[in-house]
Amino acid sequence: CNDSIRMGKVKFHTRGMIGIGHSMGAAILSSVACKLAVKSKREQSTSTSSTPYFQKLILAAPMLNYISLHPQSRLLSVPYIGEKLMHHVILPKLKDRRRKRYGAIGRADLAERFFREISATSSDGKELTFPEALLRMFRHGAVGDQSD
Repeated sequence: CNDSIRMGKVKFHTRGMIGIGHSMGAAILSSVACKLAVKSKREQSTSTSSTPYFQKLILAAPMLNYISLHPQSRLLSVPYIGEKLMHHVILPKLKDRRRKRYGAIGRADLAERFFREISATSSDGKELTFPEALLRMFRHGAVGDQSD
């Protein structure tokens, strides 16, 4: 989707939408909204339309609770220690949570799918893996307290 937006292939015919994003969807929606806001500003300089693409964004990020409840998560910012914590603490917790949640609704197959997806490696070494991307998000404040 991001590539399609960058290439201008996605056309939005509606203005004043309300965007709702949960977890990683919130991060994706934020990125899309920023790109569209820049595009909208460019359009305003050449037309009379001033209605933004999004009237409102509703973003929910459960990881914010994790960080505020676990101050030791700041250790993820420390080289080497962060990588070890990601692989030996964070990922096992995520897997356990998915196993319990999907098992409770009789969909253990979804947990197995999640495990395969987060274990995927880059075929050419150029793409980030799930643990690398999540660790970068922790380190750069993308899953930090955004209440300001």
